[in-house]
Amino acid sequence: MSKLARLFAGFAVAAAILGGAAQAHALLLSSKVEGQDVILRYNGRVDAARSRITVLKSDGSEVAKIDCQAGEDQATLKGHLNGIEPGSYVLRWEVLSVDGHISRGDQPLVLPAP
Repeated sequence: MSKLARLFAGFAVAAAILGGAAQAHALLLSSKVEGQDVILRYNGRVDAARSRITVLKSDGSEVAKIDCQAGEDQATLKGHLNGIEPGSYVLRWEVLSVDGHISRGDQPLVLPAP
């Protein structure tokens, strides 16, 4: 193998390693309910305009879709749970991270009686 071919092969390996490290998906770090608001915090910036939050009953039927708003640090999503009765639900989230990857997950959600 020529020196030039080895050089290009080395660049290709380095690009693959660096590219893989740069493509970290958004992971949910914490969730909390404050009054009628739900706050989801991720390990990196997420695109609130292209993210979704859905509230489901335990049987999987949809209760509501929640409009997402960006938090102050762009790694937080906020949504208003207006009109949802107290009880146990599943919060289904789908976010687009700044690296272009979509992450999804389910989180238990308990809304206490006032």
